[in-house]
Amino acid sequence: MAIDGLNIAAFLGGLVSGTLASVIAATAHTVEVPKQEGKQI
Repeated sequence: MAIDGLNIAAFLGGLVSGTLASVIAATAHTVEVPKQEGKQI
């Protein structure tokens, strides 16, 4: 059961990390666009 628990924890940890990475990447991309447009103007 300990092994199953570790597998579940690793799976959830990877899922959360992947989700956070996607959100951060999307947020960074969204924030960069107005900055680039502002510099062009």
